[in-house]
Amino acid sequence: GRVRMSLSSIFAVTWNVDAVTPPPPEALKAILVQTEHASTDLYFFGSEETTQFETSETDVDKIPAQDPLIGHTWRDNLLQAINFERAAVGVEPVELLSHTFFGSILNIVFVKQSIITSFSSLSIGRWCTRSNTLSGIKGGAALRFVFGTQSYCLIVSHFEANLDEKFYLRRIEEFSLLLSGSGFEDPSLQVGDHDNIFWIGDFNFRIDDFSRDEVILKVQEGSLEILAEKDQLKRAQKEGKAFVGYSEGPLTFKPSYKFDPNTDVYDTSKKLRAPAWTDRVLWKTMDEWVSEAYFRVDELKMSDHKPVVASLKKVVPS
Repeated sequence: GRVRMSLSSIFAVTWNVDAVTPPPPEALKAILVQTEHASTDLYFFGSEETTQFETSETDVDKIPAQDPLIGHTWRDNLLQAINFERAAVGVEPVELLSHTFFGSILNIVFVKQSIITSFSSLSIGRWCTRSNTLSGIKGGAALRFVFGTQSYCLIVSHFEANLDEKFYLRRIEEFSLLLSGSGFEDPSLQVGDHDNIFWIGDFNFRIDDFSRDEVILKVQEGSLEILAEKDQLKRAQKEGKAFVGYSEGPLTFKPSYKFDPNTDVYDTSKKLRAPAWTDRVLWKTMDEWVSEAYFRVDELKMSDHKPVVASLKKVVPS
């Protein structure tokens, strides 16, 4: 009979790049160290603060387009890095399926050459929840498509910063705006309507109840579970306010934010931000998916965030 088409493996990376120059392909290979390329169908890259600019526009159609060269350089360097690694293990190259540069948010998707013609009903979604921040905008950029019999939404978002409770509530509000606000060309289509949602980004959720020094001490001791219990994203899930029913790999990597650029030292600037798991990869799917790897990439130090990578696989019923 006909082979039932479905995606079974997705590689995802989210990175708040702090408007750095895109690293060369050779350097970007660091994000691919734990990837089983032979079985990976799709590579999903999201960056936040890809460029620095200021705007007071919140209408998605009026937000100024950013220098396309930067987006293209990220795209080309990633494509080279991935295909170099794929060639090294003797598997077919990937091609660009979609590239969206909206405000300061970049959403790039590459797929295996042999399946690229099987993607249909592609559409781009864009949301702006706030503007006039130095990092451009807060909001999100999504790609939706149909593959086989299922619909998919791959979304990158950047939510409000800061620790206080009012900012925690604002992040929850932003999640809801993106989940059920219209951002696609078809205004009746919502993120939440899809069979499979892969949601990555700098959600900016912080760690409650611990001071900066306490967080750093716990990180040094390796007491990550205690910190994860106070993670605001997990709290929002428990409270039924955001990412309800979404899965995530275990937080067994040290917080990916905030560093003095070009070091592994947590923020020593005037702001003295407490470390937090701001950068995350979550999914809500029709079939069961699991994370085979979920980690931060320490080799890429140029930003004040480290990239966070997840290798996701669909569980095939035995």
